[in-house]
Amino acid sequence: MKKFLLFGIICLSLLALLSAPLPAHSADKPIELKLASHWPVLHDMNNVMVEFARAIGRESKGRIHVTYYPAGMLAGSFEKYEKVRAGVCDITNIHIVAHPGALPLVQLSTLPFLFNDGTEATWVLNQMNDIWGPSLEEKGLKLLFMIGDPNFQILLKDKKVTKLEDMKGLRLRCGGIADEALKLYGAVPVSLKHTDMYLAMQRGVVDGIVFPVGAGRSFKLEEVSKYCLKIDFFSYHLMEAMNLKTWNRLPKDLQDAVMRASQQAMNLSGFHYQNTDAFTFPYFQSKGVEIIELDKTELDKFKAKVAGLKDNMVSDLEKKGLPGKATMTRMENLMQDYRAWSGKSQPKY
Repeated sequence: MKKFLLFGIICLSLLALLSAPLPAHSADKPIELKLASHWPVLHDMNNVMVEFARAIGRESKGRIHVTYYPAGMLAGSFEKYEKVRAGVCDITNIHIVAHPGALPLVQLSTLPFLFNDGTEATWVLNQMNDIWGPSLEEKGLKLLFMIGDPNFQILLKDKKVTKLEDMKGLRLRCGGIADEALKLYGAVPVSLKHTDMYLAMQRGVVDGIVFPVGAGRSFKLEEVSKYCLKIDFFSYHLMEAMNLKTWNRLPKDLQDAVMRASQQAMNLSGFHYQNTDAFTFPYFQSKGVEIIELDKTELDKFKAKVAGLKDNMVSDLEKKGLPGKATMTRMENLMQDYRAWSGKSQPKY
């Protein structure tokens, strides 16, 4: 009898255990994502990335947790494209100028003297995500949003440039299609990592750095620059992208949450980048950097010298079977739309 009673107690105990609520499954824990950028912590865009990570958590109601790795901790400036494809990080910002073969059409956005400013570039480029997005997915990435860089200026160690002829022989750190523009000016393009710019200027390895002034402040370039040629030369632009496998693993409602956070970050990035540049010019002046602005006649000489680069790039894309002409036309039409409602219908010079 006692044996039967003991057996009954054991059975009831097992039944109670099986009926009890299961411990929290790993699915109840937040999905962990890694967000990487090259921006140093003092860069204003670093603040945008911090807010982007928070916005994903907020929009997903805590179901996604994003850990942010700034300053190239997970991937350096020109490593991010491969690192996010390999899954080293889940989300990052890709310098499109560093990957012309992989991202050919969007290179049109890096042509000299194209956009008035980074805010305009951000708006226009995000209206064309139906073009950029599919090509990025072919590379295993999901486009979240585009970031329009502010226009690059030319920071000079000790050579004052006031006319086109002064560019001849200058060793300038740049990159992308703008290197071809520098060659047309008689300058010598030099390749440098972001982290090497300061020492290269200080030691005279280069005569100048072609860079946005706001970003330049993050690298303390005002300490090694005597002049800034404010020319609104060109801009790189970036793609904020997610590893496509990571994206496809997210349920639809969380994908929507990420895209809502991306829209917020896109709006912030356009404002922050341009705003940073605006207040950096007077800061540079306060540090003894002379800001040089060319008159319209001289600036037109700079523009005319590189005008053929657009036709060359469009033609090269068409020869590869890509819609270079249609893409360029759409971009230019969107620029006119933006300028019509923003009041920037005329270039600033």
